[in-house]
Amino acid sequence: MERIAFPLDGAWEMAPVEQAVELRWWGPRIRSGLSEGFPIATRKVRVPSAWNDGRDPELNLFRGSCVYIKDFRLPAAFKGRRTVLRFDAVGQRCTVYLDGEALGSHEGGYTPFSFDLAGKAAPGRSHRLVVVANNQRSEQTFPAISGDFESYGGIYRSVEIIGLPAVHMDKMLAIPSLSADGRGELSISVSVRNDSKRRREIELRAAVTGRGLKYISTRAVTVKAGAVASVTLKMRIPGVSPWSPESPAMYDLAVSAAGDRLRKRVGFRRIEVKGNHLLLNGRPIRLRGANRHDDHPDFGPCLPDAVIRRDLELAKSINCNALRLAHYPHREKTYELADELGILLWTEIPFVGGDVWTGDVRRRNLALQNMLRELIERDCHHPSVILWSVGNEVASDHPACRRFMAPLYKLARRMDKTRLVTFASNRGTNEIVSQPFSDVAGVNQYYGWYSASVNDVSGNMDSIHRALGKPIIVSEFGAECPRGRRGRKDRWTEDYQVALYRHNLRVLGAKRYVVGLFPWALFDFRSHRRMNVLQHGWNRKGIFDDRRRPKLVAKVVREFYGRMARGEG
Repeated sequence: MERIAFPLDGAWEMAPVEQAVELRWWGPRIRSGLSEGFPIATRKVRVPSAWNDGRDPELNLFRGSCVYIKDFRLPAAFKGRRTVLRFDAVGQRCTVYLDGEALGSHEGGYTPFSFDLAGKAAPGRSHRLVVVANNQRSEQTFPAISGDFESYGGIYRSVEIIGLPAVHMDKMLAIPSLSADGRGELSISVSVRNDSKRRREIELRAAVTGRGLKYISTRAVTVKAGAVASVTLKMRIPGVSPWSPESPAMYDLAVSAAGDRLRKRVGFRRIEVKGNHLLLNGRPIRLRGANRHDDHPDFGPCLPDAVIRRDLELAKSINCNALRLAHYPHREKTYELADELGILLWTEIPFVGGDVWTGDVRRRNLALQNMLRELIERDCHHPSVILWSVGNEVASDHPACRRFMAPLYKLARRMDKTRLVTFASNRGTNEIVSQPFSDVAGVNQYYGWYSASVNDVSGNMDSIHRALGKPIIVSEFGAECPRGRRGRKDRWTEDYQVALYRHNLRVLGAKRYVVGLFPWALFDFRSHRRMNVLQHGWNRKGIFDDRRRPKLVAKVVREFYGRMARGEG
């Protein structure tokens, strides 16, 4: 018996509410059930969507809580199955109720989470699902209020109820890599649950197929009644084609247990640091990248698959072989397409700026670790992902920051030893956390824009490298201008952006310890902080504008990255 799914995307009711009344007011009133209706006026919305995606002027700048309501009946096929309610993401934190009972809360607006509905939802009965989502920021939220990008709110990724057979897999992590002798290595960790009333002897079966290959591994598993068994399969697969940007070879993985089946796409590659070099499959590689936000003027954070594909194709059109997915986990379709198109990924959790000194440090630390855990669990099978990033522009020149960065680095290394761990620092030679808690240093620098002169790039970067003693990825640099604004005397022009890029690319490209370049940014994107007469709520540092039209600098990047790809840069 395979698992089934009941999608909850589509029409919902929604209304903005005051955060202060969220817990003490909503709970008792929604407990009254369906018969009394809902106590305030609501509007119809489509899920997935964000309330501040620009389409509703009343809510475009709203920072607070909105309540979402969905009435549903499970079909008869769910009878006798364990039911699980799964959200792909809700921004930025939420509390979820079913028929008035609080199922729980979740913090972190970008990764999947779920609630067990055993004994709470049954076929043929009417149920009311209520989600109270909140997108407010402070110096102690993730991301913090200083984060220079939009804080989208709402149920902006898919929702579904999953019906599971009596024996099923609760969770499956598949981490692929490539051995030094060219074999594909695959570590599969599975939790098998037995909801039946008797002990079960089952066969766990993993099959890797594709490109003329078929490799199967099995293991006998005994699961007691009502218990969960954790199982790990280690596979060494001869004859695989290595995954790389030039040849993104992908394979199908199917894992089954007593009729339950999970599928993923995997590829095999090896990423490592040796001295000042970054090696992919044993060969030096330099990352020709850009930063991308999961944002679009027509869709907010809910980009259709075709738009995401077009974004990645535009990156490749300027000779990028890598993207930094700033500053949070993007929709999983982005990772799937990067696998397919051969784009290396830096992906990160939303630990962006903020206060590392005060407040409930333990609670916030655990929240960050859970965000990192959810990111790795979701995306560890993607060969495109080579860098787990545990933060951006945090106070990493202060000893208090170690309380956050040390456990995050250790968690990433414990969960996945096949990838590198990094974070992006803007603290220059004052950086004290990168040395012990990153495998390759990420450096954000805006010489010639926010600070100093563009002529200071070379000397300052050499000083940072001497202080850190490891290879550097320049994770941000750039200048801001609206597309079409010209002139050589004003910095807010395409001409100045071109001049700054040319200098940065020439100087940084010549430094062999610089193993990656990620200009800020690939596209213009929404930011509530950007409100001058040239910005109008948009960060204008894109190589392309928000409508994906190229600025003059796109030609500069394409030509320089083309020379890098040929070994000339």
